[in-house]
Amino acid sequence: MTSTPFSTNYNSGYPAPPPPNKQRILKGVRDIPALPQVVTQVVELLNKSTSSSSQIADLISYDPGLTSRILRMVNSSAYGIPRQVTSIQHSIAMLGYNAVRGLVLGASICQIFSPPVLDSKGNPTSKKKQGLDLEGFWQHALMTAFFAKHLAEHFKLPEADDIFSAGMLHNIGVLVLHTQDAVSDVVVHNALAKKKVWRYAPQALPIEYSVLAFTHVDLGAELAQRWQLPKVMQAVMSRYHRPVLTGDETDSAVFAIALAHYLLALVIQVDYEFERISCDLLPKALCMFFRLETDEDVQALCEHIAPLLGESEEIMQSLIGL
Repeated sequence: MTSTPFSTNYNSGYPAPPPPNKQRILKGVRDIPALPQVVTQVVELLNKSTSSSSQIADLISYDPGLTSRILRMVNSSAYGIPRQVTSIQHSIAMLGYNAVRGLVLGASICQIFSPPVLDSKGNPTSKKKQGLDLEGFWQHALMTAFFAKHLAEHFKLPEADDIFSAGMLHNIGVLVLHTQDAVSDVVVHNALAKKKVWRYAPQALPIEYSVLAFTHVDLGAELAQRWQLPKVMQAVMSRYHRPVLTGDETDSAVFAIALAHYLLALVIQVDYEFERISCDLLPKALCMFFRLETDEDVQALCEHIAPLLGESEEIMQSLIGL
């Protein structure tokens, strides 16, 4: 990973924070500008089976920054495309509508919440913004997305590309908290660091709740509704932390991303020593849904995590413009 799971480098020089106020922060979420019109229109076109790839490509091309980010991501080694892709229309042909929809949303949301840190000459740098590890956030998001997509394909779940898209954005509430209340975000970080709990581990949510009386999941779900994101993304962003079968068509995406999320946290906690991972460390609902009956079943899935590091690193650099 680009950052240690238990880093303690947040600035501790903030004044004593005011008590977090959920309603104030939720109001701030509702005041976040809507997605750019071109992104909204692209997503609407991608959701229609009657839309042509040329229509979609033409619309994306109106935003040079978005076009550049998508092409950089598509041409990364993660997608394994044998020859360079030089147009959005070619990207759509190679990846399909659902995958491109995820890239469009991921690239635009990253741009909204994660503008690059600039040096004195106005050029992007790899320096972290105070109190926020953007690289760590997006690498975790992308690793979850890639791993969830792999799980979806391995278990032959439907809508694998939708699962990738939702995986990219499942934890967006972490960024929302930072932008809406950076002081409370630092307090949460320090509480987690004190207990040596990784920011994105499932065990972090109770600690976050003890500090805030709400969690980043609440904020992510609010944002998903505010922006009217696709149904599968709304379901994942509000339910990934507590997978329960509902009989809804979004269940497979929720469970794939939940399993990816839990396994990534376990692998990091045991420093990639897979033999220390067992079924008992996973929620029973996940083991039942995926029919994981032995520790070996779980450990075999985890072996696919290490190659995701390089893939997520490359796409992350494209996302945050470094």
